[in-house]
Amino acid sequence: MASGVQCLHNMRQTAPVMLLVVSGSLAAWAQTVSVGVVGGGSLVTPNMYSDDSHRYIVGPSVEVQLPRGFAVDADALYQRVGTDFTYASILSGTSLAPLYPYVSSSVSRTVGNVWQFPLIGKYYFNRSSKFQPFVGLGPELRTTGWHNDSSAVIVSGPSAIPITSSSSSESRSNSVGAVAVVGMRFQEGRLKLSPQFRFTRWSRQQGSLRTNEAGLMLGIHF
Repeated sequence: MASGVQCLHNMRQTAPVMLLVVSGSLAAWAQTVSVGVVGGGSLVTPNMYSDDSHRYIVGPSVEVQLPRGFAVDADALYQRVGTDFTYASILSGTSLAPLYPYVSSSVSRTVGNVWQFPLIGKYYFNRSSKFQPFVGLGPELRTTGWHNDSSAVIVSGPSAIPITSSSSSESRSNSVGAVAVVGMRFQEGRLKLSPQFRFTRWSRQQGSLRTNEAGLMLGIHF
C-alpha cells in the first residue's frame, strides 16, 4: 500500500514534466507549438449538501499543431472541492442518569485537491481563417488528495465537563475518463484565444465529484 501511495505521489509530481516531454517529441512533426493557460468554471450543480467546492478550474496548457488541421492539447488543471457539515443533536440519558440528556455538537470538513490531466486530439476547421472552430476528444486522468477534519463536543448534565474529540485523516483516489471539447479559436495580436465547452465522463464518482462534468473554459496561448 505504501509503495502504491508513493507511486501516485511521484506520478502527480512528474505529470506536468511528462506533458512537456510528449509535446517536445511531437515538435519534430509539428507546425506550431504554443504554451499558455486554460481556465474556467464548472456548470455542474454540487453533488452533496453543504458543498464547499470552488467552481473555478485552471492550469497550464501546451498545444502542438499538426498538419491537415490536426493538433494535440495537453493540460494540467487544478480544482478545489470539499464539504463542510455542522450539526447538533440531543440524545436521551443513560440508565445511570435518565434525567440528563446528552448534547452533541459535531463539525466535519473535507477538502479535496483535484488534478486533471486531459490529453486531447483536436481538429480545426478552416485553419487559414481568423475564426477557427474545432472539436476534440481524448482520455483524461483525475487524481484527488483528500483531507478530512472532524470534531465533536459532548455534554451530559448541567454541571458536566464537555468532552471534546477530534480526528484527522488523509486519503487519495483516482479515476479515468473521456473528455470531449468543442470551441472556437481566434487571434488577438500575439494571443490565441479559445473559448470552449468541455464535457467529461468519469469511470466512477468520487465524494463530491460527479460522474458527469461539464464546464466553460477559455484557453490563452502564445
